[in-house]
Amino acid sequence: PSEMLSELMHFGKSLFITFPLKEQARKDMVEQYPGMKDTNYNPPDTMPDAVRTINAVQSKHDRSLKCLQYLTSGTVRRFMSQKTR
Repeated sequence: PSEMLSELMHFGKSLFITFPLKEQARKDMVEQYPGMKDTNYNPPDTMPDAVRTINAVQSKHDRSLKCLQYLTSGTVRRFMSQKTR
């Protein structure tokens, strides 16, 4: 980058100018926000359980998206590997 941009953006200065918070101070800060304190997180069901709950239309849509994702990844990966050589 140019000297002017380097001066303007302070590239020579460290991004981390303070020390990290201690574990308890960090936890207290996170829990002070409404909706976070005393909240128990329950993760979603595993994939086999989720698959059993979707209907036929959702299943068809899911399969078509998987196919598109697969085709796209094959195209993009080939292009990116050629680009990085």
